[in-house]
Amino acid sequence: MGLGAGRPIEGDSALLSVGDLPHGGVLAQKGNSCGTCSLSAIMNFFGTRITFDQIDKEIRKFNIYSSPDLLVWFARRKGYASAFLNRTSREELTYYLDIGVPVILLVDTRPDEPYNPFHFHYIVALSYRNAEDGFRLGIYNPWGIREEITGEELDKIWRGLRIGPFGCWDAASIPVGPRGSFKPKGRRRGALGINMIALSGSFAVNGATRLLEDRKPIKGLAEFFLSVMLAPAGVLVFAFERITAFLRKASRPFSNPR
Repeated sequence: MGLGAGRPIEGDSALLSVGDLPHGGVLAQKGNSCGTCSLSAIMNFFGTRITFDQIDKEIRKFNIYSSPDLLVWFARRKGYASAFLNRTSREELTYYLDIGVPVILLVDTRPDEPYNPFHFHYIVALSYRNAEDGFRLGIYNPWGIREEITGEELDKIWRGLRIGPFGCWDAASIPVGPRGSFKPKGRRRGALGINMIALSGSFAVNGATRLLEDRKPIKGLAEFFLSVMLAPAGVLVFAFERITAFLRKASRPFSNPR
């Protein structure tokens, strides 16, 4: 089964209206807009009337991925509480759902196939239940559906997401709620470098689009400058995080058990 099977969600959480369109139906992405589509669905649920096209004009000027940090930045700019977290536990995920805060999750739509970042996809966790045969998560999928997936399916597409051989975005999550609605539960672990690299790529493409299409040289050049600054810094941070993670793992057999 898996993602896209369209199994109906059981339960009555208020969050299950995330993604509703005013005249019926469920909001569906265009192109690679799954990240901004997820964010606009949440913001509309909380009363901010905004389309993903409007968000795209600010943070995704071309049909590429949505940078996790830019999604967080835009949500905060509009007055929402938000944070990027990774290696999120199931308990941390359900904590947000229990207090009425939807959570954007970054997943791999084809986890059984060789690594391919074009298979990465954003979905929104809305509800959960502990069924007789295991955990169930209700999600809004920007493919234009709301559906329920099993705990095993969730772990496969979310907890196993990797950047090549590295688990930087393993169980990555972005809770989004009204300002003051929560304090982040969880933290960013070893993902600063890859997020800086992703942000650099977004700035480069956004800057080029602003220069060539929007005729906004100052803003376009500013984003290019940020991209040039972030790219090498991100690579250095990424390398440092990988080396420290390797050394930490290598030192475990020599630590004294208590």
